[in-house]
Amino acid sequence: MRIVHLTQSFSGGAGKAAGLLHNELRKMGIDSLGYVGEHDQVEKGVVSMSQAMSRYQQLLWRLKRIPWRINLKKDTWHQRVECEFFSVPRRPGGEVLPLLLPESDIYHLHWLSEFADYPSLFSFLRSRKAVWTLHDMNPFTGGCHFTHGCNRFADACGSCPLLSSTNENDISRKSFLLKKSIFEDVAPRGLYLVSPSNWLAAKVRQSSLLKDFPLSVIPLGINTAQFIKHDKLECRGRFNIPPEIKVVVFVAADLSSSRKGLSLLMQALEAIPDIILLTAGRNAPQDRIGRVHHCGYIESADELARLYAAADLAIIPSLEDNMPQTLLESMSCGTPVIASDNCGASDVIISGVHGSLFSANNPASLREKILELTSMATLEQMSRACRDLVKMSFSLKVEAAAYLSLYEQILSA
Repeated sequence: MRIVHLTQSFSGGAGKAAGLLHNELRKMGIDSLGYVGEHDQVEKGVVSMSQAMSRYQQLLWRLKRIPWRINLKKDTWHQRVECEFFSVPRRPGGEVLPLLLPESDIYHLHWLSEFADYPSLFSFLRSRKAVWTLHDMNPFTGGCHFTHGCNRFADACGSCPLLSSTNENDISRKSFLLKKSIFEDVAPRGLYLVSPSNWLAAKVRQSSLLKDFPLSVIPLGINTAQFIKHDKLECRGRFNIPPEIKVVVFVAADLSSSRKGLSLLMQALEAIPDIILLTAGRNAPQDRIGRVHHCGYIESADELARLYAAADLAIIPSLEDNMPQTLLESMSCGTPVIASDNCGASDVIISGVHGSLFSANNPASLREKILELTSMATLEQMSRACRDLVKMSFSLKVEAAAYLSLYEQILSA
């Protein structure tokens, strides 16, 4: 069986998840290939666009991107700060991608933004089998990756609030209608959707674009041999944290992302004077509470595991999210989690067993849960329960086996 994965890169949340799955499938003896837009390393089974394209194709890929980016910038000029990304289905130069792909039993799509040209790619896939893992909401919106409460994607977008637009025929409506025309030409049994969480699956079922395609929920997997429990006191010494104080940790790729909820966490901690906040990620936060210990962006999984282990609790205060990898990573390291109830965490956490859920965008609710859990005598018991659950249900082997079962089901249909 050959599986070809398509994704913009193997870095970032979605790309990292795609790369981990690809590597686990190869360990299982599956002929898994990764075709990515950007990849710095030479790695067996991974082909970057620059490696696959001729020099002429590379030139067109770069040159066509310039006016496209300028026009997109004009169309999204009034984009609100909370709209982290706004991606459209056209990618001039991306029409070369299908010409470079080998034949495969199944093409597995991941993060396609600014990588694939939808009209070209889905025309290529029309007579082939494809799986699409949805890592955010962009595949079924007019451009945003998370809607911040807007439900216009259930109809046809337009007058996009994240673009501060009052124009019904704005770029979000045009992109939405282009996706609609493309997906209408895809056979329902030619494209199989996968959501890593029930939260995102519910959004898909509301979508007028993708609700009629087959949909499965397959949780992300993580490397439980890398994210392991470490001695808490030793890890605190590593990060210069006093052994006796209560510590919570917040990790995100970009700490300035309002959607990830760091500002809300700061609000919650303002009235709890005896807790240190450990942070890791790009864009160091302003220490509004005088107790923030920022550790920079941590690339190493081993170092990140030690950061989780140094904390009593991990906090995931996302305003909305799919299935944050930080949730499973911290639990795999034996650190209980307090997470927003507006993300995939509700698929994983049983309150009082693995941590707790709080009401999204409610600092008082988060503060209450932090005070409750940091005073509990059962944190060590929770720690063991977290580790056991991730090993049993959220390892890479479990995830890869679920995808392999789906692939076999699709090919036998």
